[in-house]
Amino acid sequence: MPILASWIDRIFERLTMTYGHQFLGRWSGLDLVKVKAHWAEELDGFGARGEAISYALDHLDPHNPPTVLQFREICRRAPEP
Repeated sequence: MPILASWIDRIFERLTMTYGHQFLGRWSGLDLVKVKAHWAEELDGFGARGEAISYALDHLDPHNPPTVLQFREICRRAPEP
């Protein structure tokens, strides 16, 4: 199941509030709509696994914001429901 754009928006909101400019600054000068679309593509399949998204948000590195590939790997480590 594709991940909803609203989920990507909430992920970005949480990561922005956690890391601030350190997170958003990675895409300085890039079209944020395209960046979010890329995240949606990479997280495809997690739309039916909201618990995996929650797990990833709860298990972030406290010092470094994740790339989409790192975030996807954390989602994959989520325990099965």
